[in-house]
Amino acid sequence: MKKILLSAMVVAALASCSKRGAENPADPGNEIKATASALDVTSKAPITGNSFPSGAAIARVIASESTASNGDYTKEYQSERGGYMNFSDDSPKGFVDENGTTPNGKTYTGGIESVYLSALYPHTGWGDQVTTAPVHVIDGKTDIMATDEIQTAKTKTGELKFQHLLTQLQIKARANDEAAIAAWGDITGITLKGAAGTALTNQVDVEFGNSMKSSCTGSIESLPFFNQNDQSDLSHTLTADEMATQSTVATCLAPAVDATSGDEFQLIVTTEQGSTETLDISLKQKNGNEFSGNTRNHAFTIELTFYATEIVATASIDPWTDAGSTQVDVGKN
Repeated sequence: MKKILLSAMVVAALASCSKRGAENPADPGNEIKATASALDVTSKAPITGNSFPSGAAIARVIASESTASNGDYTKEYQSERGGYMNFSDDSPKGFVDENGTTPNGKTYTGGIESVYLSALYPHTGWGDQVTTAPVHVIDGKTDIMATDEIQTAKTKTGELKFQHLLTQLQIKARANDEAAIAAWGDITGITLKGAAGTALTNQVDVEFGNSMKSSCTGSIESLPFFNQNDQSDLSHTLTADEMATQSTVATCLAPAVDATSGDEFQLIVTTEQGSTETLDISLKQKNGNEFSGNTRNHAFTIELTFYATEIVATASIDPWTDAGSTQVDVGKN
């Protein structure tokens, strides 16, 4: 019977945001505009870099004459006009329709000199109460983000700084030798569960405000990992190349959890030869101490090494930002 020895090395990282453009000169006209930056992660995969990629740049933007009260906006400014912005480049953007191409700008009128803005990403899927109680379902491959509230004015264009609301889990994998490749075959699936196989939360709730808040609620049995390149169903052919040369093969954008002592997640790994193995994942800092705190906006890399008789797994965390490491043995005699 095959066993798994899991040595988990975890390195956590909190992504830093771009500081550019916070004082961009406003448009000389009356149109309300803003710039945007993203913390390290695309709509169907983590956004890399500080700006949105082509074709995945439309955000739902709420404008209000007054700041958010108790986490929501009771009235959207000029609600009859577009409620979206398409951040296709770094220049200030005005409001557009949902398709992201038809200008339908909101303007400073009636003595209004400034407005408050908050934004959600992606631009769809937030439910019917988007200005008062936005909720987005977690599917394992959509990067869900939101911003703190900003104030933008005729004389100064504000910058919307998007924050990742989920935890990014990445998988790298290799076989120790040709015998291991023959024994295991391709990886045919990896599933994420909560600690000890418990359910995961499956939606993100957002509260607007100067310091935006988010929480993960709901319940789902598990979430799948997807191929890194195109977010299709996972299938990966093992090679015996060194781990340092292996690319990330699978990603799951998972709910954020409050990490304390013990395990935070569980992986279920299936292979072509019919084996199903369970790995308990406990997050640690670089110094070996237990990782503590919320995992929102952190990225973790889990490295799996397959042997002819067992799998050895190590885990490290990639930025989104540096934090720590841990070693855990599972199934070791």
